[in-house]
Order: sequence, then structure tokens, then C-alpha cells
Amino acid sequence: MRSRFGLRKTLLVLVLALGSTSFNGQPHACTALAKPPASTTKSGADTEAKIEQSAQSGVTTEVIEVDGQQRSFVLFRPKSLASVTPGGWGDRSHSRLYPLVLVFHGSYASGRKIMSYTGMNALAERESFLVAYPDMQYVRNWNLPRDFHNRDISFVSALIQHLRQTEPIDPLRIYATGYSAGADFLQLAACNPVLSSEIAAFAPVCSNLDRAWADQCQTKHSIAMLLVNGTDDQLNCWDGDGKRWMSVPETFAFWAHHNGSQVPDGSEMASTTSKLPGDNHTRAEFVKTTNGTAGAEVALLKIYRGGHTWPGAHPQNWLMSMFLGSTHQTDPANKVMWAFFQRNPLGAEPSPLQDVEHFPELGQRPQPVVDHQL
Repeated sequence: MRSRFGLRKTLLVLVLALGSTSFNGQPHACTALAKPPASTTKSGADTEAKIEQSAQSGVTTEVIEVDGQQRSFVLFRPKSLASVTPGGWGDRSHSRLYPLVLVFHGSYASGRKIMSYTGMNALAERESFLVAYPDMQYVRNWNLPRDFHNRDISFVSALIQHLRQTEPIDPLRIYATGYSAGADFLQLAACNPVLSSEIAAFAPVCSNLDRAWADQCQTKHSIAMLLVNGTDDQLNCWDGDGKRWMSVPETFAFWAHHNGSQVPDGSEMASTTSKLPGDNHTRAEFVKTTNGTAGAEVALLKIYRGGHTWPGAHPQNWLMSMFLGSTHQTDPANKVMWAFFQRNPLGAEPSPLQDVEHFPELGQRPQPVVDHQL
């Protein structure tokens, strides 16, 4: 249960004031140390370093005017885009169209900080898609009112239209992800009939759905939704706050029912299990709606013992880890959501039901034994 966390919030703000720049979250108000990243061979590390170096070379900060205001965003273009563009960036004389992924940062952050934290550019370089990181309007938060009068909705819609006019964007393959407050914004955007018609699939990380947004959701068509949540998230908690924010199981059930799909074996999703190994390591489970023909796919990457963190990101320093919790490394969120995005372009027919234990994005290894049927 989220509390208005008093001392925890005070200490977190103190940590930020002392110079931590890696926090991208926004607590709704409701921890173990982070697991070190998996080791790589020297050749693998060299390859990753080259990809990272290449990825940074395509980064620009740009500004557009929306409703009389200057709004900024960071844009990453993969090298493959330059190689097929005779006139350089913005030349649309070639026939190939590229996917676009929008990444929304949390509070106390920026587009460049979430770009660094998620490492999305390296995947974009490998898979050849563009990434845009919008900068939020307010210093501490996305504009997240309880109703739908939200100026950032118009900003994002204008940004999509701008990029479609200036870059070779495939309008059927525009996707969105975000972290914490940025992920909350995605839940609001999915309920907006304009943005939900422009964005093919959503992947909020560390987020729950606002009950008022659910009650007023204006979107009528199916929404492809991948939730990424840790059971030990102490900021945007698995069980919600009992007031404004739904629990993760309630959020999953809302989107499944919105799409006319069934929740696997009921809507209960236990957040703990007594059958995991007795250590402090995180484990992942992939869950999706059982009715794969009724509507767009709804899925959950559930991280047992995962904190308020982005799976696959570099772990926070030890002080931040005390507040944010463990970072799961084995199943990177970027990899899982990219596979989800590829399965769900705009207007795609629902994919047939697959065995949740054999999704390729979760690797070929046994899933954890759990004490519930999901």
C-alpha cells in the first residue's frame, strides 16, 4: 500500500539534492540492493562499446512550437537512416520507412537523462528505428490532471505530426514507452482517442492506472498494452494506493476487459511467492491475456522482487538502490517491449495465443515456479 511516505520522500529529495542525476521517477506515494549487470566477454563488450559510440552520434536536441510555446525533444537517428538518405537527415526521397519509439521520462529528469538511463539508442541502432525523448513541460512532473484537459497531449500529437513530416516515419509503427510519471502519462494517452489512434502500442514501466482516467477513458478501439512492473516497487506500488491509483492486477484487468479479452485464470495476481529460491535475486514472468483473438494484446512483464527500476538498465548507485530497489538484468525491458511492438503495429490482427513460458524475448530457460496459476 502506498503511503504519503513522509521520511522516505524527504530522504529521496535529499539524495537528489546531493547530486544524483539518475532518478527518473515520480512517486505516487505508497528494496533490496541492485543486482550487478551480467558480465560480458571482451569481444562482446567491445561490440557494445562500438554500438554505444555509434548510437550517440545520431543524437540532436530540437524544438517545435506548440500552442505558442517552445517545446523541446531529443531525437536519435540510427546510422542506417543516414546511409539510405541521399540528402542527409530529413530527405524523404527514399522508399524505406522507419519505426519510431517515443520515450517519456519521469519527474526530476529530462529527455537526455531517460535516454542515458534506458540505453534505448543502442537497441535502436541495432534494429534501425528512431527514438524521440520529449522534455516535459514542468520541472517536477508531467501535467497529469485527473481530467483530460492536458496540454502535453497536444504537444505529443504535434511532435508525432512533425516527425512524420520531417523524417521517414512509418505511421503504422509508432510506439511509446515511459518510466514512472512518464509511464503514467502513457496510461492517460492510451485513453485519449487522438493519441491512441496515432500510437500503435504502449509499454509503461513502473506505472498504475488512475481510477478517474479508467472511468472517463475515451478510447473505443483495442489498445496494445505491455505493463512492466516490479512486485517490490515502493513508490508506484504493485498493490496501488487504494485511492487514486489502481493496483497492477486491476490495471492489467482494465486493459484486458477494454479489449474484450480475458484475464488469465481470473484477475488475481499474487505479488509474492514462497517458492522462489531463498536469495535476493529478481525473477521475471511474462503474462498475457488468454483470449488472443478478441482484441489487441495486453501483456505484463512481472519482475519478482523488482523495484522502481527499468529492467536491463545499469543499476543505480547504492544510495539510490536503497530507495528504488533492485534492477532486474536478465530480461531487459527494451528487448521485451521491442518484441511486443513488432507484434503490434497499428491495425494489426490479434496474434494467436502463445505459451507464456516460451516467449523468445524471455530467453530459453525455465520460468520461476509460482504459487498461483498466472
